[in-house]
Amino acid sequence: MLHVTENVRLDIAPDRIVVPNLPGETVVKRVIFRNLGNVPLTIGEIGGVPLDDEMLQCRTFRAALGALGDETKSLESYALEVARQLKGIVEQAGLLRVHNPAGVVELEPGVMSAIDFEIRLPKTLDRRTRYRGEAHLYTNRLRFFVVPAPRERTTNNKE
Repeated sequence: MLHVTENVRLDIAPDRIVVPNLPGETVVKRVIFRNLGNVPLTIGEIGGVPLDDEMLQCRTFRAALGALGDETKSLESYALEVARQLKGIVEQAGLLRVHNPAGVVELEPGVMSAIDFEIRLPKTLDRRTRYRGEAHLYTNRLRFFVVPAPRERTTNNKE
């Protein structure tokens, strides 16, 4: 008697998505999924992906010191201010909204499919900051990197 066990193996390419930091905008990114396992897999809506500010600790501690100034009299007052600053920075990052306009995509073993995801950035992002987040899909993950967008060039007409 032969027993075949379930093998879940999803290949994602690219597994790192770079998105320009354009608060409130929606960008479209194509991702290729390939089922390398022996059972059907489903790719559906990803939804909200929590974003982390890459400089969270540094930004939080500096903001707390700046808010307290020379009045830092105790470790307790500093810790309370760090917590307050951290809450504000986390709320500013928000959620990346990753929508699958194709709906539910069924991947049979050996099948590959391209999905164009609509990625909406929170309006609250700081344009100069880098953020990262990740969505877990089966035994793999899709990582998102939100990077400062290049600034538009202005022409200087000195004729």
